[in-house]
Amino acid sequence: MQFSRSRVSLAVALLVVLAGCTGTLAEFSSEPAVVPESALSGGYVHGNTTDVTVPLGFALGPVSRDVRLTGWVSGYSKTTDDDIALLAVVSTPDAEFEGQSLSPVVHLSDPELVSWTLDRLAETSVQGGIAPDVTGLRVLDTETRTVLGTPTEVVTYTGTAEVEGESVAVVLHLAVVSHEGDVIVALAAHDPDLDEREALLALMERIEHEGKE
Repeated sequence: MQFSRSRVSLAVALLVVLAGCTGTLAEFSSEPAVVPESALSGGYVHGNTTDVTVPLGFALGPVSRDVRLTGWVSGYSKTTDDDIALLAVVSTPDAEFEGQSLSPVVHLSDPELVSWTLDRLAETSVQGGIAPDVTGLRVLDTETRTVLGTPTEVVTYTGTAEVEGESVAVVLHLAVVSHEGDVIVALAAHDPDLDEREALLALMERIEHEGKE
């Protein structure tokens, strides 16, 4: 089933009210999503898999509460003399209230989701040289790949990224899938001159994830 992103509804605000007046509203965590070492080839290496905490705030009138989400970022990269190709795989808990997801990614537009994912990557020690502010996204292509056993739309974009203080063109491939209680975001990036599309999408198809369900 294709994962569909929608806006958090009034049910979230009601949950805030029901939570009372003290402390963090709730804490949720996901399980890591990774590409197995056996799937890495063609110069791609695993940087690390790191947990990241994403605090979220909700408010209704004078009531303000926090939801604290712990996710995981796995980074993979291939470096040549002048360029780099990378893949970030981010898992976030798909906690729900009244059928509405509290995952931070479900109510983001694609440009926001690209920046959000690169922000998470920047919190790790994976060195990609691509800053979170990618602008001017334009859809190049879409295709369906099987990710975690689910037919998943992969959208390919061109955009402009800041690399070591210079604006450069970049190609990005974005896929989002819901799996066993978590939402998995896969974002690949490479220089337009690098023919890495097939290699990166093949890595997406090899992602493994064991959720709590």
